Amino acid sequence: MEVAFVYDPFPVHLPFHMTKVREKAAIGAVGSGKTLALCADAIGLALNQPGSRIMIARQTTPALRDTTETEFVNLLTQRPVDNDTATTLWELCEPKRMAGHIDRIYFPNGSEVLFRSLVDWRKHMSLNLAAVYIDEASEIEYDAYNGLKTRLRQQQPTPMAREQGVKWDKSNIRQLI
Repeated sequence: MEVAFVYDPFPVHLPFHMTKVREKAAIGAVGSGKTLALCADAIGLALNQPGSRIMIARQTTPALRDTTETEFVNLLTQRPVDNDTATTLWELCEPKRMAGHIDRIYFPNGSEVLFRSLVDWRKHMSLNLAAVYIDEASEIEYDAYNGLKTRLRQQQPTPMAREQGVKWDKSNIRQLI
C-alpha cells in the first residue's frame, strides 16, 4: 500500500523545517503559509518519531478549529496529483472529536497530536509532550509560552506506540524532544 503525504514547502519555510534547534518560529506576512508549515512540521515529527505526543495550540478554540485544524486535516487528506488511488494519512489516522472540533488525532505509528486552546493554558500543566506548536504565537501571553515549555518532558512513547513495540533509546531522549 502506498501512503501519501503531500506537502511542497515554500522555499522560505525550508530553514524552519530543517533546523534542529529546540525553539523555532515561522515568521512571515499574512497568507505566507506559516500555519501550513507548522502543521506539516508537526506531521513530520509525528511520522518520524513514533510514539510522540504533540500539542498544536492557538489562543481560542474557534480560531484553532477554523484555521489550524483545517490546514492540518487538508494536509492529511491530500492525494498526489498523479495517483488518485493512494491511501491518505487521514484514512490511516483515528481522529477524536469533542465540542465541535478535533480533540486529538492518533497516527498509526502511535504518535498522538492534541489540538488545544490556550485561553486557560494552566489546564495543560499535567501533560508530558514531545513538542508544542503554537499557531499565531503573538496572540498568547508570555507566561503561557513559558509554562508550555515545561510540558516538553515526554520520556517514553505513547501507550499505543509501546503496544506496537516502539522503544525510545534513553540515551537519545534529549535529542528526541
